[in-house]
Amino acid sequence: MSDDTTINLEDYFQPRPYQLDLYQTFFTTDIKRFIRVGHRRYGKDFECFNLFWVAALVKPGLYLYLLPTIGQARSVIWEGRGKDGVSLLDRIPKKLIASANQTRMSITLVNGSILHITGGNNYEAIIGTNPLGVVLSEFQSMNPMAWELFLRAILAENGGWAIFNGTPRGHNHFYELVEQNKDNPNWYVTIKTVEDTKLEDGSAAVPAQMVEEERAAGMPEDLLQQEFYCSFEAAIRGAFFSEQMKKLKEEGRLGVFNVEPKAKVYTGWDLGVRDATSIWFMQNVGGEWRIIYHLEESNRNLEYFIMKIKEIKQRLGFLQYGMHFVPHDIAVREWGAGKTRIAQARDLGIILTPVTNIGGQQIRIIEGISIVRYNMAKMRIHSQNCKDGVRALMEYHAMYDDTKKTYLGPNHNWASHACSAMATLCVGYMDQYDNRSLLRVKEYASYIPCS
Repeated sequence: MSDDTTINLEDYFQPRPYQLDLYQTFFTTDIKRFIRVGHRRYGKDFECFNLFWVAALVKPGLYLYLLPTIGQARSVIWEGRGKDGVSLLDRIPKKLIASANQTRMSITLVNGSILHITGGNNYEAIIGTNPLGVVLSEFQSMNPMAWELFLRAILAENGGWAIFNGTPRGHNHFYELVEQNKDNPNWYVTIKTVEDTKLEDGSAAVPAQMVEEERAAGMPEDLLQQEFYCSFEAAIRGAFFSEQMKKLKEEGRLGVFNVEPKAKVYTGWDLGVRDATSIWFMQNVGGEWRIIYHLEESNRNLEYFIMKIKEIKQRLGFLQYGMHFVPHDIAVREWGAGKTRIAQARDLGIILTPVTNIGGQQIRIIEGISIVRYNMAKMRIHSQNCKDGVRALMEYHAMYDDTKKTYLGPNHNWASHACSAMATLCVGYMDQYDNRSLLRVKEYASYIPCS
């Protein structure tokens, strides 16, 4: 390169000493899969974003940087700034940028590479693209289907790379990914606690005094171990179904079992159009609720899901459906159609039953959670057919206010749809067959303690 095009990258960013190993491994080996587990205030996005755009200079193509939601992607990356006040985008030398699209959050580099910043909650919007590299940031909070149903297959086919970063959140999908690949020579997996991250002068990036201040301020010890010492052993704080899921595992009620051909199958739905639609499938066999299947997809119309439930009936080999329970707002018209969803379903041979209220009152979210908890004591869940649904039940949690040291309302994230569908199933079925117990559980649902 001539002098006028030579760029010294150190003028734009300098990795911290404890971040150099990722850069060295990425650019000097053939490894294509990387997991960086880092403590709070590690600088994971500073590390990964700068590697991200430099990698795009090496080979022209499409590159994706995902955070759990589009809103987070915009605030953390597109509008984010480092401790020095410099924005992440300004780390890219201006002479390397051909154009930028504020609305789409994309940058085209002079070599033709496209950097696209987006959210894991919007992964289906990028289906059909062919990224050569992907960063999945804060993967512990991201919808795992973004990787498993789309990105993994694309990158396996085109030889692209993927970097996962995050901080532990219990034994969720991020933990599974780490455990599956920590001894895999084709993956580079590192876990760095506050004891592992030193600055140029040898001092700790996060001083022990800062950790002690958090402890003295009331940060629970298990949360402190999770955030600063990267422990996966702490339960997901505020998880609504943690105790119930623990018992399911301990009692052997989470595993593989046979579907009963003659038992009716009932379904519970959470309906979306642009958002995800989630459906659970349940048989009552001798009083045991056997959850035999979970289906969830986005950007699909009602006709598609009715086709799918007919297909699942054939695949699993049961003889008939019972009732299909759907949310109370089922009466709204489908986008682009002139009929209600109930009418559309009827025309396609399926009768949908709206779950409208209990005792004349609409079900509150917290009541739905309580009713699901009550019924999980008699559930057996098929671990293979319901893998993503099980993850959602484990992940669904209340938001925690670090300042006030209290729980707020449920965190509406990727897990919400499956949990709302489970509430619809439980409320609908009990309303039909055990209304007295339903009213009692609803009465005691005014307060739900979180773990």
